[in-house]
Amino acid sequence: MKNRQHGRADRRVILRCEVCSVPHPGLRDRTCKKSAIIGVIGLSLVALAALLAYWDPKNFSGFDRQMDHIERDLEGAACEVYFFESWSGYSHPVRPIHPQTYEEAIRKLGYYRAWFCRAGGEARLAMFEGIEQRSTAYLGRLPTDVAYETAYFRVTGTDDEAQLGPVLRPPEIFDVQDYVSVTRTPTSGPVATLVHARARLRYRYHYGSNGALTRVEITNADGVVKELTYER
Repeated sequence: MKNRQHGRADRRVILRCEVCSVPHPGLRDRTCKKSAIIGVIGLSLVALAALLAYWDPKNFSGFDRQMDHIERDLEGAACEVYFFESWSGYSHPVRPIHPQTYEEAIRKLGYYRAWFCRAGGEARLAMFEGIEQRSTAYLGRLPTDVAYETAYFRVTGTDDEAQLGPVLRPPEIFDVQDYVSVTRTPTSGPVATLVHARARLRYRYHYGSNGALTRVEITNADGVVKELTYER
């Protein structure tokens, strides 16, 4: 009996698991329990990575979502305004580099706005602005019910006489020069900053019917405008 059983065991097909590469007597479908465990662990790691990617503290600030651009009109043209850390090039139009989200941009001392507007069905760089943000401590009364990690408020008055106004939604910050940023901290309570945003340079680009650049209006920090023209 033992010999017959042993003979049957010898005749069993010994397959190699396609996942863990280990021979298993009597393996039927080229997979084993070890490979199944490996698969479950792999799926769990993928799910965990996706969860961590979503669970970004920036997603829970005063913004509904991480916006990479703002939609605005420029002299009747529909535009998408994107945000950058810098620009490159020695000719016009300049080339914006190092893109960032809207929230990342307004938290910095300076950033650049690139207006891509549609003219004749094609989007072109119509305006490029360098924004400088000067900040000072806001010493006025603060709200006690700030719902987000960071909240933004319209402000009336200037500097020592500044007073908080209504809450600013993200797209509204784009259109104001002075606002107050209130950030919650777990140890010292809310910290408020009065922000003054100004354009320190502006390039306004004009194109011909063939899409070639014809004119650039250059505005410096003092509001002085110079013009470059191109013969095409």
